[in-house]
Formats: sequence, structure tokens, C-alpha cells
Amino acid sequence: PHTNNRIATLLKKEFDLPWIADFQDPWTQVDYYQMLSLTTWGAARHERMEREVFKYADVCTIVSSRWKTDLQRIGARRVEVLPLGYDTDDFQQLTQRVTADFTLTHLGMMGYDRNPQVLFTVLKELKNELPDFDRHLKIRLIGMVDSRVIAAYTANGLSKNVELLGSIPRDAAIQEMLNSPILLLLLNQQDNAEGRIPGKLFEYLYTRRPIVALGPVNSDVVQILQRTNGGTACNYNDAAEIKRIVSELYQLFLAGQLAQPVASKISDYDVKKVTQGFARLLDEISK
Repeated sequence: PHTNNRIATLLKKEFDLPWIADFQDPWTQVDYYQMLSLTTWGAARHERMEREVFKYADVCTIVSSRWKTDLQRIGARRVEVLPLGYDTDDFQQLTQRVTADFTLTHLGMMGYDRNPQVLFTVLKELKNELPDFDRHLKIRLIGMVDSRVIAAYTANGLSKNVELLGSIPRDAAIQEMLNSPILLLLLNQQDNAEGRIPGKLFEYLYTRRPIVALGPVNSDVVQILQRTNGGTACNYNDAAEIKRIVSELYQLFLAGQLAQPVASKISDYDVKKVTQGFARLLDEISK
């Protein structure tokens, strides 16, 4: 919460302690900020407190290059990118057993602004066009699912293909990641989604399962997928490209090759390496 940075601002002003302002998500630039229905006075107060963070922090950290640019544009003096990552300890006691069905799994909240309506339409078309596709297709949704998402897949005749698992313990969720043939990553359909990098992306990468991401094709997520060879991405409404991606994955499934691991270039996102970067900043500002 940004109250953390407000408290830190007051401590910095009083005691001049070394301070890294770790934003993770932006403050006034975050995608849901415009939905808060702030008064003019309230919005001005948020912006003033944010500018004080920029003024007093020794360094600001943020999780993506795009959001670094956004912070600099509104006045941040020094911003460093420190991504989120995966923790190998979370996977040590688990064994990967890729399921036999053609399964797309999404983990986390699937709100109204992550509703993959075109994907559902494409899956309906493939059910009608490809023999046995309906029998093989499974869609596992783990976490809270908005009623509009449920209405969208129901309208496309996918109800019997969908499994709603609700909220489950973290270790069970990671096991689901490991076991799913395909992992679905949905970016918020909001103005600054180009810089949003869901933390689960890095755990997805560690599983070495193919990732299908929907969102802006110029996003930081797409750059990471390209850099790691971790998966493919396209816009929410690009039906032709979604169909091509799913069809190619299905052909790999039929050939018995879908379970092969992908994404070998992921070491930069090990949390031990990310933490080294954070430690260097702490050493620098505390000398």
C-alpha cells in the first residue's frame, strides 16, 4: 500500500534515514487509479504526497521498464527497475506431472477487465472444426472469476470444458502450474497495462510450460516472453492470431510433444539474483 511510502516520507524528513521507495505498482499511474472516484482535492493530495516521495527517496524502484518511464515523466529523479521473480524453494518439494488433456490453466483473479471473450469464441470455433478437440479441451480457472467471464464462456458453449477450482492453497496452486500443459496469462485491459508484469509470470516461467499471454503486444511481458522463449502473446481481440497459437499448440498436443519443457533463459528472474540488485542499492545509499 502507498501508505508505506507516506510513512517512509515522514521518517525520512524527521531522521534523514537512507530510503529506497519500492513502488512495485505505480501510485497515481496504476491502472485502477481512475476508478477511485477521487475529488479534485483528494487527487491533488495523492499527487502531492507522491511528489514528496520522489523528492525525499534516495532511489525509487519499480518492476518494469515502462513504469520506470512513467515515474520519470511525472517527476521521479532516480528510478531503478527491480523485477519480481521466482523462488526455487517454492518448487523443491513438488513433482511435475503434466496432465494428459489439452488444458489451459489460469491462476489468480479473472476480473471483468481480464475477460478473454475472443479466446472463448475461438475455442468454440475449434470445437466445431477439429475432431476430438471438444473431448480433449479443458479450461481450469483457479481463483476468483467474475460473473461476466462465466457468462462469456457459457455463451460459447464451454461450460462443460471449464473447471472452476476457486481459491486454493499456494502450494496447491504451484502444483497446478507445474501440471498444466498450457498456462494462460491475462493482462488487465487498462490504459497502462504495457508496464504491468504479474508476479505469477515468473513462476509460470519456472515451470517451463508454454505460456499464452493476452494483452498489448508492445508490453514488458511480451519482451520477457521473447527474451526467455517462454511463450507467445497477442492482443485480446486478435481472433486470427489466437486461433493460430491455439491450433499450433493443439498440433503439438496431438503429436505428443506439448509436454516438452520450454523457457530455458530465466536465471535473471531468480529471486536470489534480484535480491542481489536490491542489496547493491542498499549498500550504495547507506555508505
